[in-house]
Amino acid sequence: MFSFVPREAKLKKRFWKAGIVPVHRDQVTALAKGLSAIARSYGFVPQSCGEANTLAEWGMVPGPFISPKEIEAALQLPLQGKRDANQRPLCQCIESFDIGAYNSCLNGCLYCYANGTAERIGHHCLFHDPRSPLLIGQPLKDQVIPERRAESLKANQLSFL
Repeated sequence: MFSFVPREAKLKKRFWKAGIVPVHRDQVTALAKGLSAIARSYGFVPQSCGEANTLAEWGMVPGPFISPKEIEAALQLPLQGKRDANQRPLCQCIESFDIGAYNSCLNGCLYCYANGTAERIGHHCLFHDPRSPLLIGQPLKDQVIPERRAESLKANQLSFL
């Protein structure tokens, strides 16, 4: 599975500071062709998520990161979920929701859109409490934390096909 890092404003500044420059179309072509050839040499079908269908001309087919077919195969159950409408327009991922929190990961990946500066992340992580219902911090005195219902995507209808 392959996807280019989105060109978000906060990532541009981070990349610039690290000396990472935007790639040109010919570099994108070479990278996509090379990754596709490597994947195919090992028997994989290279896929791209949320990218323009033009990657197909380089041997990559559109596909989802969060694949209903892969989940169905792993669980040995049919699913009835829809495409996640909260993602990029070309994304084919099945509906899901994130269980993380912004500025809470200490890995420091430059391409991560969910983190700000190292100082901000470090400050937030000081407030992590494994006994808290929140990932970072404690609820305010009278704060009500709504429970988000997660409906099962398991298909209840049996199929003979």
